This record gives sequence, C-alpha cells and structure tokens, in this order.
Amino acid sequence: FKAYFDNALKFETQAAGAKVTGALSADTAAGNWLATGAEAIAGALITKLINPATLKAHVDDRFTYLLGSDGYISIKLDASAPRFYFQWGRYSLAAPASSAQRVTFPTAFANTVLAAWNGVDGPASNQIGIVGIDRFGMTIIKGNADTAARSGWWFGIGN
Repeated sequence: FKAYFDNALKFETQAAGAKVTGALSADTAAGNWLATGAEAIAGALITKLINPATLKAHVDDRFTYLLGSDGYISIKLDASAPRFYFQWGRYSLAAPASSAQRVTFPTAFANTVLAAWNGVDGPASNQIGIVGIDRFGMTIIKGNADTAARSGWWFGIGN
C-alpha cells in the first residue's frame, strides 16, 4: 500500500513494517515499542522509544532535594529501595555555658539517622557535640567551660 499527497509518496507499507516520509504526529501513542521508565533508565533497549514524560516521572521519583543553608538531597536507587538522605544545616548557640540548640532536619528521615557530624565556625574553648539524635532532628550542645556564643554547621546521612 502506498499513500501520496501532492504527488509525493508519504506512507507505504513494506515487508518489515511501514515507512513515513515527513513528520508524523498523533494525539496519543501506545504499544510495546515505547520504553517503560525502568527501560529508559537502563538504556539497554535501542529498539524502543522513550516517552519524555515517562522518563521525567521516573527520574523525579528517584531524586528529591531542597537546596539552601538548611537542605537535603534524597536518592531512591530503585522502586523497592528506601530513600537515602544527605541533610545539612547551620546552628547557633547562645553565650551561656552548656547552651544547646535543637536542630530540626529539613525533612524527617524515613527510618533512621546512620551518622551525624557537626563543626564550629572558628576556634572553640570547649567541645561542641551532638546528643538526642532521632529521625526528626538532634540537639547540638557545647561544654560547660565555653561561655562564648558559637555557630557552625551540621551534616547527617540516613534512610
């Protein structure tokens, strides 16, 4: 079968399928010739087309983030895996000795905090540490010999 428009061949059936000359447009597309999100990410199939919306939905589900002085990045390696979070932020401790600040994570860890660290801006006369870690936040506290105001950063990873 051959179809012409203005005496130019535009569509023809062939033994292995069909050939279109020019642009092809449709309101919808379906069939096993379209790659799923997993197939698109794997990149192993060269015989299927990747629907941009499918690829975007697949990628968007794998990565979430909030960027700023307090923020996080989460990664989901596959559909059945829990998210893995990297979170960070700033803290500020008041001048009295033994002052503390409860830090609330930008997003709660789904299961647990695997590790957390803190640092101080400039030198400190006593240790500044972390206590009371849970999936929602942690408390940063300074030692009782340090009477100066302190500020710094914190970082946590978990799932």
